[in-house]
Amino acid sequence: MVNDNEIKHIPKKAPEAIASTISPEQKDLTALQTQVDAANLKKQVTTNIVTDHKKLIDTNTDNLDIETIRNELLVEINQERAKNSLKSLVFDENLNTTAWEYAQYMDKNTWYSHNDKNWVDWSARVKNHGYKKVFMWENIHNGPHSIYDVMKNRMWSAPHANKIVWEFAEDIGIGYCNGYRVIDFWGRYPRIKRDV
Repeated sequence: MVNDNEIKHIPKKAPEAIASTISPEQKDLTALQTQVDAANLKKQVTTNIVTDHKKLIDTNTDNLDIETIRNELLVEINQERAKNSLKSLVFDENLNTTAWEYAQYMDKNTWYSHNDKNWVDWSARVKNHGYKKVFMWENIHNGPHSIYDVMKNRMWSAPHANKIVWEFAEDIGIGYCNGYRVIDFWGRYPRIKRDV
């Protein structure tokens, strides 16, 4: 019978020792396979994202939650802006809140206008929520349509499309309630130096 003291332990090789036994050709193949695996994974993830996005933008917005609507619509808007070499817009929570509250207001009052029933316009609504920038556009849309339909409709209308690709836009807020969509775009005109 062998007791524990007689068992010979085989020393483990250090990782450096193992690495030194791999030929340079094996290292190159391993590195190449890692790169191929990473590229395939990235391609698959990108394909899944594009496929999921396509499904979402074709879905009736009444079947989507507000965050999904906001995110998917922002992707579509920024794609249009990218076609025109414009910077992407980012969400501003004050604008999101203002747009969401006004979409609820229009739904509750069956009202469809840039001004509420007391003639308060989008600029006053946004300033009441603490937004400080100085210039704004607003797009509103009504109907149980997909995000794709909303974008197609807005881009076929020059005044609405101009707001989407307005070069000085910086921030965006999106609201939705039962078919009413409010999209607020804010930015600043550049300061112009005047010769005196």
